[in-house]
Amino acid sequence: MSDTPTLLGQRAEAFFVLAVAGWTDGAGFLLFAGIFVSFMSGDTTQLAAALSVLKLAHATTYLLPAVVFVFGAMLGRLLQSEATSNGNTFVFGLTSALLFAAALLGSGASRFPALLCALVAMGMLNAPLHEVNRVPVGTMVTGALVRLGQALADRLQRRPGNIADNAGQWLFFVTGAVAGCTTAHALGAVAFLFPAIGSALLIPARLRSQRQAPLNKGGHDHHD
Repeated sequence: MSDTPTLLGQRAEAFFVLAVAGWTDGAGFLLFAGIFVSFMSGDTTQLAAALSVLKLAHATTYLLPAVVFVFGAMLGRLLQSEATSNGNTFVFGLTSALLFAAALLGSGASRFPALLCALVAMGMLNAPLHEVNRVPVGTMVTGALVRLGQALADRLQRRPGNIADNAGQWLFFVTGAVAGCTTAHALGAVAFLFPAIGSALLIPARLRSQRQAPLNKGGHDHHD
């Protein structure tokens, strides 16, 4: 039994997930002194800059996030596979728990445990979403901007181009990031409570789509 939502539900879920990722990334960037917890391209560039001037100790600051993020992505994929029909729901639940932990731990003397929780959560959050309406979805939006430019070129040449989904991914991430930075300025690590709640809100939507799956299956699998 699949817990995959309809195309409309997939699009709404993708945009909501990107807002959650943007919120977490914006708050994390401020609270963790310029370390990204979702935008790994940023950490990778900072790693390269540190290596270029042989600041090896400083480089580990930006290598660790990539390693932990990859671990989170691996964990999310494993949980999604092992939990069968409830895999995505379980991933959203654990992501929410990790972000709640980041909110609590981030107020302590050391924010390192909170950083680890946020990184694992953002890596995991990529597991439930792979593609919506033939457009790849992930918590990093560079690809969305590339595809947006390509879609605009296609439209100018009177060919089909998916502008809405790609622009929407970027817009929702940025909106979430603005909210994350604003709440981090005002509330500190408590800012992580909001994306934690957001991840938890995705659980009932997934459960509802799972209950509706037998009604929509109609004897054969249907993919949007």
